[in-house]
Order: sequence, then structure tokens, then C-alpha cells
Amino acid sequence: MTNGIAGAAFSLDATVLNALAGGLEEDADAVVLKVAHDIELAAQESFTGQKSGRFYGAHQASAPGEAPAVDTGDLRNSIGVSQRQKCEAFVTASAEHAPYLEFGTRFMAPRPFLSVAVDSQRQAFEDAVRVLFNVG
Repeated sequence: MTNGIAGAAFSLDATVLNALAGGLEEDADAVVLKVAHDIELAAQESFTGQKSGRFYGAHQASAPGEAPAVDTGDLRNSIGVSQRQKCEAFVTASAEHAPYLEFGTRFMAPRPFLSVAVDSQRQAFEDAVRVLFNVG
């Protein structure tokens, strides 16, 4: 939790295997980027739908454990994917309040959105890697 950024990072090192199977790095990079964008979308979509928290005027907040409710859209719009090198992707939420919502504070229970999005795409990532490496 630094600089007001909550995020998830993952990578797949295919350097050694690339020497054995030409083009594997390109395919692995495509898998990593697809899953990263799927995580980004899942996180953004988690903000929609009915929430069950308290009302603040016309705005209904999320309850503990629910993804945050949209108020200004700043948090949802701050979620993005970046890549520094092949087979590595970062899904981050750069809004200043992102880590406080994701992890909670001593005054507020977490309203997770990135960790839930990562969990929702975990099986798809594992399946894609199995196909990539032609493993059961």
C-alpha cells in the first residue's frame, strides 16, 4: 500500500521454455495480457449492481465485503493494465482511496474489488496456461 495504489501483479517466465518451443513467449504474453484485461473488466464491473450499505442522501454505499458503490466513478476509472516487459502485467487502481477500500482501515471494513476480480479469473488463467503448455 504505497502511493495510494492498490494492485495485483503476476507474471509467467517463459524464457527457458522459449528456447525449446519457438514462439512460446509470444503466446504466453498474449495469455497474460488477456487475463489482465479480464481482471480489469471484472473489477470495473464489480462496482455495478445493487449495494446494501447505508444511504448518504441519494447515494447508497456498499456494505462491508461488497465491492465499492460508484459515487464519482474516480475509483472505477482509475483501474488499468500496464506492462513493463513481456509475460508480465499489472492491474492497478490508482485512485488515492483504492487501498483503503480494497483492504479497509481501522474505521472501515474492506470493500474488495481487485482481489475478488483476480480470484474470479484465476481458473481461466490456469486453464490457459495448461493449454499453452499442453498439460492435462
